[in-house]
Amino acid sequence: MRSSIGGRAHPIPTPTLANSLAVAAAAIVVVIVIGSRVLTGETPPGVAPTSLHSSAATDQLGSTWSSAVASTQFAQAGPVSFVAHAGRFYALGHSAGGRWAIWSSDDGLTWTAVPPIDVVFGSSVPALAVSDLGFVVVGEVPGPSSETGVAVFSTDGVHWTQSLLPAGLTNRGYAATAVVSGRDGFVALGLYHEPVPEPSPSGDARPLLWHSLDGIAWQLADLPRSDVRVVSVAAGADAYLAGGCITSGGTCDGAVWRSTDGASWDQSGALPDNFEPPDQGSLAVDHIVVGERGLLAISGRADHGVAGRVWGSANGSSWGVASRLTTVDPRILYAVPVHDGFIAAGLLGEDPINESLQARRTVDGSTWITTLSEPSSPARPRGLAATTTRALLVSGDDGGTLRLHVSQ
Repeated sequence: MRSSIGGRAHPIPTPTLANSLAVAAAAIVVVIVIGSRVLTGETPPGVAPTSLHSSAATDQLGSTWSSAVASTQFAQAGPVSFVAHAGRFYALGHSAGGRWAIWSSDDGLTWTAVPPIDVVFGSSVPALAVSDLGFVVVGEVPGPSSETGVAVFSTDGVHWTQSLLPAGLTNRGYAATAVVSGRDGFVALGLYHEPVPEPSPSGDARPLLWHSLDGIAWQLADLPRSDVRVVSVAAGADAYLAGGCITSGGTCDGAVWRSTDGASWDQSGALPDNFEPPDQGSLAVDHIVVGERGLLAISGRADHGVAGRVWGSANGSSWGVASRLTTVDPRILYAVPVHDGFIAAGLLGEDPINESLQARRTVDGSTWITTLSEPSSPARPRGLAATTTRALLVSGDDGGTLRLHVSQ
């Protein structure tokens, strides 16, 4: 499966950021209420839908959405890596001079930016995480012969410290592609730009995962095996989790790894598959979502007609099948937790011209409710984030129009 890399951050605003805001972004609000439609995912016979904690939903965040056209200034910034915490939304966007800068919003509609980051990043799209310590942006910087993974850290979003990330293979370019904040620092995920021979001549071709206690000093994490692909990372209250697959005989079987410190990782419990007949193909875990109700591991949907999967877990150690995603379900591109469940966003349809943008919500991953559906062409989902009171889905097109969908 071609897996999309998705970083999930858990940011907290720093007290000094509000004093640094310089550029205001205006928004025109057009309210649209979408009727809900229930889609019940396939659950295998004899298998509990999920092993998440279950209780009646008390809030319907993500059930109705209002839509706004973003200001031209924010749209032209090309924002990426949307994250949220403590009532605020954050994103990375370009400044007027072309450098990346942090943008911030209280309501998801009006955005302001601080001065740009004084680092020239390479061609890969950087990613953002925020914690009590400050801001971390990861990506790549040009090197003498190839790109090198980099992390930059700031306590106020204005003054930055740059750190090059170590790698097992030094003769190949690499980049950091995602970063999350956890209880004791940060974990970043990366990849090599060129395929690494299997087995690697040096034996150091393990996936690139880094851990840092302070956002400045980074160590290459230890995965117990090299025949894996890691494409997603998340942070919970007591552990970090990484999702991907284990390669074997031309296929790649979905897997989850767990770490209590971000440095040493072990494979979590097996991901069961009780559907009959079984699908033939590879299923990587594209997204791991950690919420108050538990965890979801999501294989957004595989290519060539192979159905995707949603697995649920109470603690990340053992997993149960929640549902199978088929062609009547959207390809999940983003997913976030809310206090009464989870929200996912993606595209429905096999024809790019006739695809529709969809948002769905679920309590436990087994039954999904479609709450937003509109033609996507030529727009595509750009990001999804949620605070305790608001959810933000961003979509945009190549022509520069950016739409902000807010649920509260």
